[in-house]
Amino acid sequence: MKICLFILSLIFIISCSKDNEKVNSGTEKISVDSLSTQEDDENAFHNLGLQEKNLKYSYRNDSIVQRLTVKFSNNIDTIRFTYSILNKIANLSKSYDGIAVSDPMQIEASEDEEGNMYPVKVYYSKSNCWFGFSFDYKKYEWLSIKAADCTEAENKQLNSIDILRLEK
Repeated sequence: MKICLFILSLIFIISCSKDNEKVNSGTEKISVDSLSTQEDDENAFHNLGLQEKNLKYSYRNDSIVQRLTVKFSNNIDTIRFTYSILNKIANLSKSYDGIAVSDPMQIEASEDEEGNMYPVKVYYSKSNCWFGFSFDYKKYEWLSIKAADCTEAENKQLNSIDILRLEK
């Protein structure tokens, strides 16, 4: 009886070990093949020439103008920004500036109105208000803005109405 129990235990341990190897090798393959490295991000950053420019993004409609000016530091993970909003109906004009940082190894996902998922690089700032700037990943041609920890009226006014596009 003890021999039978020993053999069954040995078979169980071996089968678990082989299943674990399959899971680990599959996980490593996924992470290596599908995720970009920080070096890839920095190469794309320098190839786009982002560190050399003040980039201006804007959104306009009949009642609101939103503009974000961004200056990247020498790396892709820190930006200096000025965010201004003009609400023509409420006769409100506000401007915020500060520094925002991004986790170098984190890419988030966002969703458009049609339910399509796309990768974004998010920079966070805590100045007078908390801001989250979600740039399209790799090209930095558009972004969206979320605000929090402001007055309740400001929170609603400061979120981007729609996508802010890079001015050319």
